[in-house]
Amino acid sequence: CIRDSVFCEGKSQLKYHESGLVAVPTVSSATQPYRDAIHLGVTGYYATNQDDWYHYLSQLINDPELRKSIGLCAKNHVIAKFGPRVQSLVSSSVINNILIPSNNDT
Repeated sequence: CIRDSVFCEGKSQLKYHESGLVAVPTVSSATQPYRDAIHLGVTGYYATNQDDWYHYLSQLINDPELRKSIGLCAKNHVIAKFGPRVQSLVSSSVINNILIPSNNDT
């Protein structure tokens, strides 16, 4: 995606989540959603130019241990931040706020 494209900047980081859940490292365009989601060099990579793409993909292709390490870090990060336990807590909070009005609402 072209980085300055409104369309690309509007896409979510869903591919990072999907890849992370199966411990596969992500190399993405450096759009804001991916920059917010990925811890550069720890849970994946985002490329700002052609040299970055080549460098990050080459590293992952040539270093199986790095590939495994980043994939596992991504998996742990995605589960910790967006996994079922976290989502159930968020959902419970939303439901409670809807069903049980706060004292400020009266």
